[in-house]
Amino acid sequence: MSGGISGGEAGSRQTGVEGRAKRLKKLNRMFTSSTAQSATVAFRQRTWLITNAHGTATMARATDRFQLSAMRCNILQKCGLSEFGTFDICSPASVEFNKGRLLTNTMNLRLWHQELYLGATGTLAHFRDPRLYEYWTKKPLPEIAFVDLGSGTYVRQPRNETLWTMGNKYISASWDIYYLAPTLKSALNLTTLWNYVEDNGPASIFQGYTWSLDTFVDYAWDSLGKLKVVLVVLLVVETLCVQMTCMGLLTLLIRAANAQHMHRFSVFLALPSATLRIMASRQLMVDDDCGAAEDDEELEGLDLGAGGDAGGATTTNGGVGEKTDAEKKNVRMAADVDAGDDEEEGAVRTTKSGKKGSLNARSAAAAAAAKKNKPTTFGGRVYRALFGWLETKVKVNGKKLLPNSTAVLRFMAPLVLWAAAVVVVFGVSFVELANLQGPLSSLNAAAHVTYRVSRVRLAGNKLALSESVADNADYRTQLLDNLATLRQEYTALLYGGRIPPVNPNVTFEAVAPASTFANEEFANLFFKTRSCLREVASNCFPPGHEFYDITHNGLDAMIMRWMDDYTAFAHLPDELAFANHTLYKFINSVGGGDMVEA
Repeated sequence: MSGGISGGEAGSRQTGVEGRAKRLKKLNRMFTSSTAQSATVAFRQRTWLITNAHGTATMARATDRFQLSAMRCNILQKCGLSEFGTFDICSPASVEFNKGRLLTNTMNLRLWHQELYLGATGTLAHFRDPRLYEYWTKKPLPEIAFVDLGSGTYVRQPRNETLWTMGNKYISASWDIYYLAPTLKSALNLTTLWNYVEDNGPASIFQGYTWSLDTFVDYAWDSLGKLKVVLVVLLVVETLCVQMTCMGLLTLLIRAANAQHMHRFSVFLALPSATLRIMASRQLMVDDDCGAAEDDEELEGLDLGAGGDAGGATTTNGGVGEKTDAEKKNVRMAADVDAGDDEEEGAVRTTKSGKKGSLNARSAAAAAAAKKNKPTTFGGRVYRALFGWLETKVKVNGKKLLPNSTAVLRFMAPLVLWAAAVVVVFGVSFVELANLQGPLSSLNAAAHVTYRVSRVRLAGNKLALSESVADNADYRTQLLDNLATLRQEYTALLYGGRIPPVNPNVTFEAVAPASTFANEEFANLFFKTRSCLREVASNCFPPGHEFYDITHNGLDAMIMRWMDDYTAFAHLPDELAFANHTLYKFINSVGGGDMVEA
């Protein structure tokens, strides 16, 4: 016998492996097909549609990055000027840092801007809310366009454009500025690209995105409200219609089965009461056929004994002998007849009065029985009114056969428990869904604070790197207005309050809950933490540095000092309000690092 494998066996094994491989490939195609994944995709889309948290966060981040990219473009152009070249913010390392951040912001903007309008990567879907689709596609917004006339000259041309188109133009211009900044430096302001970013980013694009953010939150809020109504309808339909119908049907089935079972036993009610008592009390005896022969012999012996007794009943002296059993039975029957004859006359005399008394007795007995069957307690009356029809009673020969209520309860208990569980699940879901609107309001408040911080940084940067004193008044006004709005929204985020919406037509409740007391992690981040909040630990300030304590004492301490320093910086005279001031050092180092990265 050979120890190797023959060619036929090897071929069959190879064929089996190939067959399994084909089946696995077919199964893989089946499970990864669009039809098989449609349920998962639909679940994912509807989940985001319900809360819209992802879209709201993306909208807030894009609003923030549009302001920051405009600030980076302004820094790259201003740092090319000789009067700002000695500032810390314009050092070679700082310039390279701003270039890198501009590239990152531009790439993120391209991703988020397209994702909001066209759908997430791998899908193609427009805004679910028709208001957003109409606004981004057809709503004309003010735009400052620049027509290049050649030889470094251009003409400003105000016109109208949609938010979708302006966003794409802005991203393209920001991308080109990144590559032109090392070459043009201070001459960037002579290009149409830099001027487009400078004029349209902080104006129409910012206004369009903030309007869209409020509308997005309003749509999410309305979706949650509709979902609550759907849950209530489902609860009513499931509990009152489906569950009650099922319980009613099961009750009828159990009642029918119980009635059929009772009718089978009702045959015993047709027997006399004495027979029923005998059947209930008589000991059960087993009859077998083993002693049939012995029984026959005993019967024959009894017959012979009876004949002998009859023959010997007469004595020899002609006297009366002992009476047989038959004679004794005849005597008892005769006595009964005589007694009956004596009582017959009395019975005839009392017939008329007896009938009347019998009727009265039967009426009294019926009234007593009705009174006995009538419930005496309120709960009993209610049960009799609601469920009395369920009680199957069989009456034969004046006897009543009652159903076994325990059997009905035993069969109904699982369905009743299931109905109760359904009500509890729907109730908990409704309460939890109602609680989702609170986090949505907190998310809206956090989004407002995030892009408002960037708005303050943009206005403060323009004031700190202003070339003309004539522009300082406008920059100060913008800075102070944004600081006042930021303080109001930041307080509302921490301790609860109303966030004024940009879109006046929204209907959602713009009152944010107190996030400080709603989430322990939030409270730890803003107040309790004593660690560095930078993404890269090596960039943290070392112990002994002037900013070490403020950056290791929670996010709230940094934000409050940052706003205070910016307020003081806005009130500096024109000759001191520059980026080399000591106030601006904290604003740029901590506000642009630890505070933003946290």
